[in-house]
Amino acid sequence: MHTKATPSCVIHAPNHPEIKAEKDIDDTEVQEKAEAGKKYCEAATVFNLANRGKKWVYVLIPHTAVVANMSLRVLTILKI
Repeated sequence: MHTKATPSCVIHAPNHPEIKAEKDIDDTEVQEKAEAGKKYCEAATVFNLANRGKKWVYVLIPHTAVVANMSLRVLTILKI
């Protein structure tokens, strides 16, 4: 068990999509990292909005939702 989860990566952009294998989505470690990613994005949003920045959004996306004709922007909007 992990004592402190950190996001596996942070994209410096308003949307933070993280794509994981569908079979791993419910994995405890993946969920802990997702929660850490959400908290990071929430903190970034508070800072950014106070400084004329944009809201950040963390979205965990199963790999099966990614298709050639769909952008990551659309996936993050849909929050698949």
